Amino acid sequence: MSIDDISPLLINIVIDGYDPFLSAVNAYLLNKSKNTISGENNQMSSNQIFDEVIRLETPFQYCARIATEDLKLGNYKISKGERVMAFIASANRDPNCFYMPEKIMLRSQKIKNFSFGAGRHICPGGNLARKCTARLIELFGEFEGKIKIVYVEDRWTDSFGFRFLEKLRVEIVTVGDIAQLKSH
Repeated sequence: MSIDDISPLLINIVIDGYDPFLSAVNAYLLNKSKNTISGENNQMSSNQIFDEVIRLETPFQYCARIATEDLKLGNYKISKGERVMAFIASANRDPNCFYMPEKIMLRSQKIKNFSFGAGRHICPGGNLARKCTARLIELFGEFEGKIKIVYVEDRWTDSFGFRFLEKLRVEIVTVGDIAQLKSH
């Protein structure tokens, strides 16, 4: 394969990885600043934290597909040619699949979230977003106990299909500065 053959794929992976990466980093910083990622999550790897953050704040709320054959899904019959919509955000918070779904916690590896799709329709940029965000989480972990991410404000954009932080403002302060702030 020549560089001309793979260039479009590489460009697509980088472009498709940008929005999920940005969403994951923002969601991580938001959750860290609101103390939903805390000391009790220390046994979680950076990849597990990433999975939980992107599960709770998936940027793409749903996906639509057209059935290529008749099939049965649970108690529902779906006919070939019918349009099916999967609400990813709902599936990722389903209490029948996720114990305490609103909480960031260590989960069984058997239970996967659907934030990046699956099978043939998996997001090509998902792995790039995972690796970059997990590394950033590791870097923040190296400063655990030395810095604190303090929440200031956020503003969300909610449109049909997409949800993302339009604005997130946090402050990163050293533990010494926190002690000084509390004494005033």
